Amino acid sequence: MLGELTEEERVRWLRIVISAVIAGLIIFAAPEITAWITGISIDNPQGNIPRSLVERIGMIFMLTRYFGGAIVTIGVIAGVIKL
Repeated sequence: MLGELTEEERVRWLRIVISAVIAGLIIFAAPEITAWITGISIDNPQGNIPRSLVERIGMIFMLTRYFGGAIVTIGVIAGVIKL
């Protein structure tokens, strides 16, 4: 399959695959990155933040993890198929 691609196409596909994997990993690690930057633990909120709000934010972060995993998977599959 590599012989079917020109050098320019190969470089372009490698950039796309690498970008997709990096983006997916960043999205997958969003809760940890957010906690590290803000210094606030999502699992143990501080102060008077309502528990229901914390639970909803936790659900949103869980959803972003699934999106991140999907992006990494799609990027790897597309790269394997094309390259």
